[in-house]
Amino acid sequence: SWWGSPVQNGWGGIYYDYASNALADFGLGDRITDEGGFIENTDALEAYDQEGRSPQPTILMIPSAYRDGTLLSALPSDGSGDFTFSRGSLSTRTDSLGVVNDVTGVDTPRINYVGTPHLLMEPTRTNLFVKSNVLTDGGIWKRNSSMVTTGNATISPDGTLNATRLVKVGGGGRLGQEVALTKDLTYTFSFYMKNNGGNTGFDISLNGQAAAQSYTITNDWARYEFTFTATSTETSQIRLVSGVSDIDLFAFGAQLEVGSSATSYIPTDASIKTRLQDVATLDLTGFGITSIVETIDEVEQSPITVIPSTYSIPMGKITKIEMY
Repeated sequence: SWWGSPVQNGWGGIYYDYASNALADFGLGDRITDEGGFIENTDALEAYDQEGRSPQPTILMIPSAYRDGTLLSALPSDGSGDFTFSRGSLSTRTDSLGVVNDVTGVDTPRINYVGTPHLLMEPTRTNLFVKSNVLTDGGIWKRNSSMVTTGNATISPDGTLNATRLVKVGGGGRLGQEVALTKDLTYTFSFYMKNNGGNTGFDISLNGQAAAQSYTITNDWARYEFTFTATSTETSQIRLVSGVSDIDLFAFGAQLEVGSSATSYIPTDASIKTRLQDVATLDLTGFGITSIVETIDEVEQSPITVIPSTYSIPMGKITKIEMY
């Protein structure tokens, strides 16, 4: 693999080639992706050219190369089109191997690989569950007495031995955490699960709130999410499983956040945690840009023709930004 050091002009200059045990100089024109071993300005532009687009944009951002505080553009290659990036808090992403991992650096952009690879731009969100992956803590995660929880039972979606096994022979299995909810706020509840030979049909329940919602798990890890609006202001026990018979499954990474959809996993310990908003900006002074085309959630948006002096990348899953 190639590994670069972030120099003044981005991921370029001197790189260490582990295969030959030697240093190599690719020059400032070919900037290497953060850890992946791809020459951004070659591979990204080849993929772009295959789409048969004309003319070529003045500034092109295809999520690939980055370093702490900077999101590198494919065009121009001299670094003048690079975005300034900040978040100010730790976060997670799903990497190219499908593993949920921590992003090192509070101001490091996140290239996410759920679906088409994309730049993950998310608003500020807080995980309202404490001990989000310590499902064995009976003082926090309430369960019926015959539910057996075993920590570190199998490899979780983050690639480490920290998933919890839940076993309940017979009926009435439940596991949940009490959280203070506010009337009329919309919440999204999410978690990872996979079956281990038990019942595959489950209900979540929002004690004192909406009716239970059903879901079915498989033998592979998947993230399940449910959105609801609180009908009253009260402390409610939010249950991953409720009244289910013959449980044998693995669970990981519970999250409850205010919002209409789940965002990337926010691990918590004894207190709730907040991931701050992703912010990426570019000063457009001197570029003469007259049109900006954004591709968000794999949908190309209508061109922006009122050009701001400072452009900000919007929230969403960003797969491409073209400026003409």
